[in-house]
Amino acid sequence: MYQNFYPETLAELRTLLTRELKGTRCIVAQAGHFLLCHDENTARLFPCIAEDVRDERLQPMVRQHGTFPLITWNLGLDLLNHLSCERRMIMTVVNDWQHVPKGIPRQTFYQTHKQLPSSYLAALEASHKPVELLQPPRKASGHCTRPFFSEMNQRNQFRTRVKTMLTKSLLPSMVSITHGREGVVCSLPDGSAHNQGRAFYCTGKSPDCAAQIAQMLSHAHELSGCDGFINIYPLVCRTYVEGGTELAFDLFKTRIPVVVNIGLPSSRASSLTASLRQCEVSIHKLNRL
Repeated sequence: MYQNFYPETLAELRTLLTRELKGTRCIVAQAGHFLLCHDENTARLFPCIAEDVRDERLQPMVRQHGTFPLITWNLGLDLLNHLSCERRMIMTVVNDWQHVPKGIPRQTFYQTHKQLPSSYLAALEASHKPVELLQPPRKASGHCTRPFFSEMNQRNQFRTRVKTMLTKSLLPSMVSITHGREGVVCSLPDGSAHNQGRAFYCTGKSPDCAAQIAQMLSHAHELSGCDGFINIYPLVCRTYVEGGTELAFDLFKTRIPVVVNIGLPSSRASSLTASLRQCEVSIHKLNRL
């Protein structure tokens, strides 16, 4: 279970997080989340970030989705600067599946974008306190998405991880395993009176966004050892984000004492002030009753 809050100003949000993350040593913020989009004219993939896209042809998509990234990147840095902790880290997850047509290799984007967008770098360098960039580990071979985290990779990592746990009988005892027309289905109790279960894995289906969130939290904790995590995400994804956070606790036993999810409207976001009027915050605690 988790608690919901509805701060309407930056000051209220800072106060809430200062209280809830008091005593943490290392805080990781996921911020600057952006869409990877396809330019049909050039057959190239581009980051849908308003400040970094100048081509007039791409402006309709950018006006719709491209202001959210830098607003949330700056918010993540602001919150990290206002929180008391020994270590501050920031990371960015890319939605590299929703607007990437089939047959277009998303790896071409990561091969040509080895650094953060210029607008992100400028804000990071201007940070009042030291903030480290959390990145996926380097690979000796194969595809690498540094400095970004790939949603598609996280989904695939989740599938491989659960399949291994299933094969080696390492799933938690509360997991229900059934066999149906779509293959093996694994579920966790949903806590309701009917206890129908939360299906989180099916051999015949691709993992959803909740699976990606669970893998993101688990992986971030493995890389950083953080005891506080802030996830600034598109509010439209709220159900998956909350479910994925609980999934990280229940399935992977992720040991992050406090996870703060901050949902903001992602479509045609005009400013942080306007976005915060629709802000929804949830606080997930490991030692919850």
